[in-house]
Amino acid sequence: MKLVELDMEMEAPLRSLAGREHSSENYAWCGYDMETKVGFFAHLGRWSHDREMWREQLYVYLPDRSVLAYRGFGRGDKNQGPAAAVQRHVCLEPGKRWALQHRGPVWHLDPQQLVQGSAREPFVERIEFDIEFEGTQAAFMYPQSDNTTWGQWHYEQVGAMSGTIVFGDTTYRIRGFAFRDHARGPRNLSHFCGSNWFQGQLPNGTGFAVFQTWDKQDGRIDIGLSEVTLTTADTVEVGRLIETPSLESMDDLIEPVRLSFEYSDGRIDIMGEPQNTMIFSASSRHEILLGAA
Repeated sequence: MKLVELDMEMEAPLRSLAGREHSSENYAWCGYDMETKVGFFAHLGRWSHDREMWREQLYVYLPDRSVLAYRGFGRGDKNQGPAAAVQRHVCLEPGKRWALQHRGPVWHLDPQQLVQGSAREPFVERIEFDIEFEGTQAAFMYPQSDNTTWGQWHYEQVGAMSGTIVFGDTTYRIRGFAFRDHARGPRNLSHFCGSNWFQGQLPNGTGFAVFQTWDKQDGRIDIGLSEVTLTTADTVEVGRLIETPSLESMDDLIEPVRLSFEYSDGRIDIMGEPQNTMIFSASSRHEILLGAA
């Protein structure tokens, strides 16, 4: 694991995928405001059936534990970041600042209904989603490798977010912890069967990120990747995971999340209480279905 200085060439989407067989590219963002209890997960990735088209996802967590969700496809100007039909990510300053926008359709969903199966498409409503991300620590790059679930080329970054989300008659002004990643290269999801992706910040300001994947081959489940990365403004360290959650059924979604790891400053034990839930399903080509398949 190493810290990286990002420039626009690394931040913006690849201009061409010519000669890059089975290539993919994905941008993922998440943020949460502990005071308002409003959070989000936003994602733009190249569509597997047409890699010049982008697949967009947005999930917004509301204080009443309902969820706003949307998924779609589109093409847009990608000189400063990826763009689909209604969602756009714009790099304002490489390695430092991004603007995330989604102004248009959204569905208002009950997560408990999604446990039972795929969502029945409700009436479309409107959202105005305007969030700015600021990297508070340097980005860190995973070792480049082929035929993995996380992509051949992959970096992540701890940060902060602030902005507004307007839905109906309510305007949510939010700020808080945020996290992002950007991955490129062939991504093998044929044996993928689960993952943990946790991020947070310790009281001393150190950011932590857990990335753990499981693969299933010949009826056996093996861990593909299992790492916790800790970053400050100018350091990066790989710790040792001791305990992570294993969600084996929908019943586990209401249980506390337990996470333990060791690093140079000692052992950290975390117990988290789930605040909200969004359920979606994905195929090996990363086609998305809202709800449990």
